[in-house]
Amino acid sequence: MKKIILVAAIVCSFIGTSFAASDPCKEKTNEAKKMLAKCKSIGKGKSGYEQCASSYKVIKNQAEQACRSGGLDEQGMVKAIEQWEKLAKGETCKGKKSDRCAGALQQLGHYQFMLEEKQFLDIQGQYEEDVAWCADRDNKPAKCANIGQYPKADHQKSLGYFLEYIDKYPEAPKIPVVLYQAAAVLEASGEDEKAFKLRDRLVKNFPNDGLVPKAWLRIAEYYFMNRKFRDAISAYKKVAGFENLTGKEAALAMYHLAEAYYNIAEYETAAYKYYDYIVGADKGKYPNDLRAEAIDFMADSFAKMGDDGLDRAKTFLGGKSVDFKDYVYRRIRENGSPSKVSGSAKPLATGKLVDKRDGETYKTVRIGDREWMAENLRFKDKRTFVTEGEYGAYYDGKYLEGVCPAGWHVPSADDFSSLVFYASQKCKDVYAKNDCDDMSMVSKILRSSKDWVASDGNGTNELAFNAYPAGAALIDEEGVFQNMSFATGFYSSTKAEDGSAVIFVLTLSDALLNKWQLGSEAFAIRCIKNESPSETSDESEQKKENMDSQAQKEGVRTIKVMSDHPGGSASNKNGYR
Repeated sequence: MKKIILVAAIVCSFIGTSFAASDPCKEKTNEAKKMLAKCKSIGKGKSGYEQCASSYKVIKNQAEQACRSGGLDEQGMVKAIEQWEKLAKGETCKGKKSDRCAGALQQLGHYQFMLEEKQFLDIQGQYEEDVAWCADRDNKPAKCANIGQYPKADHQKSLGYFLEYIDKYPEAPKIPVVLYQAAAVLEASGEDEKAFKLRDRLVKNFPNDGLVPKAWLRIAEYYFMNRKFRDAISAYKKVAGFENLTGKEAALAMYHLAEAYYNIAEYETAAYKYYDYIVGADKGKYPNDLRAEAIDFMADSFAKMGDDGLDRAKTFLGGKSVDFKDYVYRRIRENGSPSKVSGSAKPLATGKLVDKRDGETYKTVRIGDREWMAENLRFKDKRTFVTEGEYGAYYDGKYLEGVCPAGWHVPSADDFSSLVFYASQKCKDVYAKNDCDDMSMVSKILRSSKDWVASDGNGTNELAFNAYPAGAALIDEEGVFQNMSFATGFYSSTKAEDGSAVIFVLTLSDALLNKWQLGSEAFAIRCIKNESPSETSDESEQKKENMDSQAQKEGVRTIKVMSDHPGGSASNKNGYR
């Protein structure tokens, strides 16, 4: 939904016709603010919070719809479309080109987009209401079995009008606006390459247009997501006033700029850019959801500078009034000594996945020869038992088919064995230790650098897998979790001979595969990208046959499925063993 909202804002902001904010917009916005305040007063995890949050989401969607409509109801939009279509497609403009016909075609695209957006928000709002209604009734009513997947916006018709305008009027005064609009809709539809080409045309043909800085920003993000880091850096540098941008999109871009320098091993510049992001977040310039991670990567950047990394960090941070200096120094000491940092360590190849079902954006990371989600899945439908902030959603393991975004699937047990293999290799590369086949070291490399119990329980997150201690949610006891802060579990697509599930478990001291009887606990999901467009989880099971023999040669203990573990009996603080 986040990306769809961004696209709607882009298109409606630059369309050329403005409307005064309507009373319904103000009324619904105020209603949403009041509901949000009520939810905050209840408190997350408290009785009534989930119901309040569901109500807030519904009202928020209604407010977005009211504000985006420009004071027009659906009937008004349809009439406007008919009016502009009659001119743009009628005898007046048939086979002709004029400023009047160009304006009519642009307005036709504008109102068509508004209608499509309203219809999508109506469907989305009904979907949210149905999901909340079913959740309150434990998904037992018959209608809850047919809710289906999260709705998607369809902007193909308005996109067609925009592209027709671009083709017919390539030199028209409004062409930069329409290029930008069409690119935004293409990007939201997953057509990143086509969106890039339109933006590239905009910046080359209209270099002095006011939309060029925003176009360069999106071009930079395109290069970054395709791992063309030097091209991304070059594009970021062309964004006029980049340092003064604010908001979520600017925050992500600033963070990605730092990450791009990190990934080409320009660690000093990376450290300074991470610092810029952190300070911007502290000043309220950017959302702070990546702040903790940025501090860790800034410390790691200094550590990778070699023997004098700590001294350079102290020189840079020494005179600055920031509250994270001591933490950065400690992290550099932990990771930055010559015995721990290997010059052969390769930069992490990171990326982004946009789930077209709900607009959620996920970080991804390439580990070995596969691309993994670097965050827990957050997709919500009837299979979702509960969600818990950045720990993502917890799922009932009986219903995993199709839960991952298109082109991705639930990893097999062999995929997790491969993950362990590469974590062990990373351990040897970074720490030069002989005990890297020990699962406690593997677990430490895969664990997140925060939230695990006790200061020494946090991981080093060297592979950027970022496994949070999400524990498990008890299905029969709403709002009750077990082993949170001590362990986490991820479903695999593999089934044991007796039909029980196989989950991948990380604890403070181990990384293992466990058989698990379904029905009592809900666990997290990490998706892995298909190696080919048609790959399924079953095919993925057969693709790692050489991993055990390779691991044996490297001296790595591969993980095997442990004995059956009945769900719900685990209680010791070290996890699910």
